[in-house]
Amino acid sequence: MNYYKKSAAFAAGLLIALAAAVPPFTAFAEETDEDSYVMIDDDGNVIGKETISDDDIVTSGDYKYVTKEDGTISVLSCGHGGETFTLPVVIDGKKVSHIDGGAFLELNAKKMIIPAGVDYDLSENPFASCILLEEFEVEEGSKSFCTVDNVLFSKDKKKLIAFPAASQKTSYTIPEGTETIGIAAFYESKIETIKVPACVKELERHCFNSMNSLKSADLSETSITVLPPMIFAASSVLTDVSLPETLDKIEIGAFMNCSALEDIDLPESLTNIGQAAFMGTAMTKIVIPASVTDIGYTALGYSDEETPVKGFTVIGTPNTQAQAYCSDADSDYGYKNNFTFMTAEEYESTINISNLDMKSFGDYIYAVDGDDTILVLCDSAEDTLVVPDEIDGHVITSIYKNAFQGCTSKDITLPEGVKRIGEDVFANYLVSITLPASFEEFDTDEPFVNCPKLKNINVKDGNEKYSSEDGILYNKDKSVALICPQAKEEKEIKLPSSVKAVAMYAFCYNKQVQDIDLSSVEAVGDYAFDGCLSLKNVKFSENLKDVGYCAFLGCPSLKSVRVYDQLSSIGEYAFGYDYDDELAEKIHENPEKYQDENGNTQKAYSLVSSFRMYVDKDSVAEQYAEDCGIETVTEAATVGYTNFDKRIIYLGSGVLGLGIIGVIIKLISSAVKKNKKAKK
Repeated sequence: MNYYKKSAAFAAGLLIALAAAVPPFTAFAEETDEDSYVMIDDDGNVIGKETISDDDIVTSGDYKYVTKEDGTISVLSCGHGGETFTLPVVIDGKKVSHIDGGAFLELNAKKMIIPAGVDYDLSENPFASCILLEEFEVEEGSKSFCTVDNVLFSKDKKKLIAFPAASQKTSYTIPEGTETIGIAAFYESKIETIKVPACVKELERHCFNSMNSLKSADLSETSITVLPPMIFAASSVLTDVSLPETLDKIEIGAFMNCSALEDIDLPESLTNIGQAAFMGTAMTKIVIPASVTDIGYTALGYSDEETPVKGFTVIGTPNTQAQAYCSDADSDYGYKNNFTFMTAEEYESTINISNLDMKSFGDYIYAVDGDDTILVLCDSAEDTLVVPDEIDGHVITSIYKNAFQGCTSKDITLPEGVKRIGEDVFANYLVSITLPASFEEFDTDEPFVNCPKLKNINVKDGNEKYSSEDGILYNKDKSVALICPQAKEEKEIKLPSSVKAVAMYAFCYNKQVQDIDLSSVEAVGDYAFDGCLSLKNVKFSENLKDVGYCAFLGCPSLKSVRVYDQLSSIGEYAFGYDYDDELAEKIHENPEKYQDENGNTQKAYSLVSSFRMYVDKDSVAEQYAEDCGIETVTEAATVGYTNFDKRIIYLGSGVLGLGIIGVIIKLISSAVKKNKKAKK
């Protein structure tokens, strides 16, 4: 996340910018002893003041102006004027070269005439404050400007400079050939629907700002990549916005205070959502594409008063910026996000369940959906809970997510008939769970991730998909180890010889296991042993072929591994890495410093001190170690769980050699005894 100045300061700057006809960089204020310009940057932030003394300001009729160094003048104020106002070319014999952004704040004109001699820059749109304006007229012979249906354009018609705010048109399509829509071009206009065609290449800041009649805006045919600052801000009835598939960035305050906007489809091309981009909208949820890598402060889920929206939900892909934003925090800014994150599937399920008729039965709430009876909630306080086979005559077929989060039971037996279990179903009180023979699938890869006290998973006989042994969950034929409970107490674990694979997340967060025998395993999944803090020794099979991404991440006690030349695939951070909180803080403070040439941010992992890999020469494992800067031993031998360098045996002879050999023999003898003892 990018952090800018505090939102209060941002809002203050924004108000000053709006008071000064919204878009212009400077605003003229008469109430002070010395007239001053308020300087606003492209993001709407106040960046300083330029003070002009009374001695520098000249009053000539309704005009106030200052003379510039080149002898031309900059108009600061034009007074009230009549219904028709003509832009000045010369005042007091001096050529006008600039109209200040606040010059027309008091002007009542309905018609603006631009003489042929006006050649000064109008790109900052001083007309934004002319809310009574119905038409523009450009005199014949102008080399800089023209009109199309009373709308002001550049001479070549490539830039739409200003649309008259009081025009009675309610629908408008930008003319073909237009490439740019200028600063605050439609500010406070009465347009209800606007269409931006493919020819438009650029939108400038504030261009659709404060359009309080605008309901629909279609930008879908364009190829623009950026929605500039405050583009739709304060368009209070806007409900329908179609964005282009090319959009990369939504900048600061883009939809701020669009109070009727309840939903928006963000394109898969989007990478950046700026500060306060959707603050003050009517959104209670939003779908964020996985492509988004940067979300600004208060960008989503905040009211116009910078308070969190109750129940705000972000829908997206796990482990992306969408999920990170939901709990993002910063002590310097004194805030912490606390929003709900859901996958698209979870959100759809939530909608479906909310449409069902909920019924109560003792400690349970359930819902019937056709042939499916869903256990929605259980709040039992019994230590040992056997869920009944039937509730009100209905056989429970699925367990809804979070269903047992209010349940303090330690030992739970699910009834026959249950086929599916949702995400985060069980609370952290759970110690033992028994699955019925009917059970078929979990809705998540980590069904017990929030159960740190879980010691045993049992499966009843007759289940066609799962089995259990010593509290560990396997598939039916025990060829895959699926889940080892986090609190399983054994320090040494030997998997059945039938096990050929260890599934993703299977042993993660188990803090008791120290030694594990994987001598029959040929594949280890992603994060399989993530966070096994006590794990010291792993015995691998010579037939091990695949080790997944971060398979042994966060195992600081594991100082060495012996892997063989059959290993053909090793995921990033599979061996030798631990979480590094200090590095994580540095990356958070200065993410750009830790990005590669493709813009990918470095992971907050560092090598385990003194970690070593015993490998075969010219193997994939040796290459992995070399790439990671891990020490390797290619003359490797293993006895039990002990790995050593065979070259030590050949180092010398005589007393020194005998002494070394004696040490090796002692190590081998100790390892053999330990191995034999483990087999008893």
